[in-house]
Formats: sequence, structure tokens, C-alpha cells
Amino acid sequence: MQIQQLLLLLGVGALYLGYAGVMGVLIRRATSSSSRPLDGLLAFAHGLLLVLPASILVLGLVELSLIMRWILLVAGLIILILGAKQPQWAPQKLWRRSFGQRYFAIAMALAAFWALCMAAAKSSLVPALLGVVAAIACGLSLHLAPPDVTSPLR
Repeated sequence: MQIQQLLLLLGVGALYLGYAGVMGVLIRRATSSSSRPLDGLLAFAHGLLLVLPASILVLGLVELSLIMRWILLVAGLIILILGAKQPQWAPQKLWRRSFGQRYFAIAMALAAFWALCMAAAKSSLVPALLGVVAAIACGLSLHLAPPDVTSPLR
């Protein structure tokens, strides 16, 4: 596997697994006994606008082998189920907003690294702009994450 393919897999994979985890948490919130109608609408919108298109994108990534695409989809489904169930053996920190914002920052850093490497390899402006925007999103996510004294990223 070439470095560009590996970086693409890491960037897309991190984002996709993050979307799946959020979808699981939203499903849990929407199906709880204290749910509000807005919770169900938010879960539906997240699935329709992020998870479904991301799944289609993963299936269509011809740069990755078919087996890697299916592994990524199955991993996303497993993460979605874990987010919906939130098993007792999983650390409760996984379901907190601070973890999600730090996870998003790491995913954006991977995407920025991939895009900037692509820009350097092809001397193109579009990947460079994408890399800069992803780096800004990474920094903002780290800066705006709620303080967590046990987190090494803060």
C-alpha cells in the first residue's frame, strides 16, 4: 500500500468511524425513555446527511481495495452499534463531548496531512486549500474542546 493510499485510508477511516460513533450515540439518545422529538430528528438528519453519504463515499473509493472498503464499512457498523448500546466494559469517556471533539481534531489532522502531501506531490491548489481548512478545523476543535484534566491533548 502506497503512502497516499494509507493516508487516505486513515483520514477517511477516522472520519467515517467518528460519524458512525456519533450516529450510535444519537440513536441511543433518540430511543431513550427521556428522549425529545428533536433527538429523533437529529439522529435521522445525521444519518441522512452524514453517515449515508459517507458510506457511499467509502464504497466508491476505488483508490482503496474492495476488502479495505468493506472492512471500513463493517468497522463503522460495529462502532455504530457500540455507540448505541454503550456497553459497561467501554470507558464512559468515549461517550463524552470532550472525547468527540478531540477525536475530530485528530481526524482533521490526518485529513490535513493527506491533503498537504497530495498538494506537494501534485503541485495543485485544491488539495492545499483542503489541507489548510482541515488544519484550521483541527486547531479549532482542540481549542474549543471542554477542559479535561486527564486528556494529554489539552
